[in-house]
Amino acid sequence: MLSAVNEKYVEIGRKKGRAECFAEGFAEGFAEGFAEGFAEGFAKGLAEGTARGRIEGVLEMKFGKIPKKVIESLQDITDLDCLQKLFQTATKCDTLAEFKKNLRSLK
Repeated sequence: MLSAVNEKYVEIGRKKGRAECFAEGFAEGFAEGFAEGFAEGFAKGLAEGTARGRIEGVLEMKFGKIPKKVIESLQDITDLDCLQKLFQTATKCDTLAEFKKNLRSLK
């Protein structure tokens, strides 16, 4: 049987051990979550940027210089499905006004 002093040290050791385990687990979980979130965010941002670039490229090829307002409106769209629809619209539309009408309808 442990004396009261020894029991106190055992309890202190348990608390310290739990705190260390918690800190280690938290640090590992945070690092893994951060890395995963960063990778997903980076990939999504890259895909969005690529989609916007494709739309802008088609519009520029068909209609010349793209108005700043159109580019800003495209920047506001983060849904990849919407960007894909807009790309299809850009390839099919006959006028920039037609594209802008479709762009407004998605907002």
